[in-house]
This record gives sequence, C-alpha cells and structure tokens, in this order.
Amino acid sequence: MIHTLLIDCPDRKGLIFTITQIVFRNNLNITSNDEFVDRARNHFFMRAELSGELQPSHLGEELRVELPPEANIRLVPERKKNIVLLVTKEHHCLGDLLLRH
Repeated sequence: MIHTLLIDCPDRKGLIFTITQIVFRNNLNITSNDEFVDRARNHFFMRAELSGELQPSHLGEELRVELPPEANIRLVPERKKNIVLLVTKEHHCLGDLLLRH
C-alpha cells in the first residue's frame, strides 16, 4: 500500500538525510519525493510517497524523536478520490481534457 508522508518544520542542515534514513530503517521505499524550503521563513516542506509494509505509529514516533519539536508530520494512506469535471457544452472542451489525461 502507498502512503503519503507530509512534513513541514523549521529548516536545518541534514533534514532530508535524517528523514530518508528513518524511512530506510523501516524497510520502506520512496517512490516519489518533493521538498521545498521557504527561505523567507526558513521553513522546510517535504512530500514523499512511500511503499512497503508500514507501521504508522512506529514511523511517526521515530520521526518525532529526530525532527525539530515544531515539526508537523502527517501520514496519509492512498485512497480513491471523488472528482467532478465541469466543462461547457462545446464538445472540444471535454475532448481536450480527456486527451490530455
């Protein structure tokens, strides 16, 4: 099952290394990863998709110990989403969206 790990916290040196080491120790694979630092606020953001046998409480506890106390950590399981698609009466609008997908 795939889970999305969302983290935001004050930036500091070595955050990505720390997080990926914890993920590795938990025998998980990172299938997608994005990170961003807001330099004006010195704030770190990370979104990673994880696959493997996950123990959410164990992973969360390890992250809380290693990351800054102010860190927001969320682990969201993959789920189907309900989507509404709104287009005009013109056929080319819907056709264009479907072709792009």
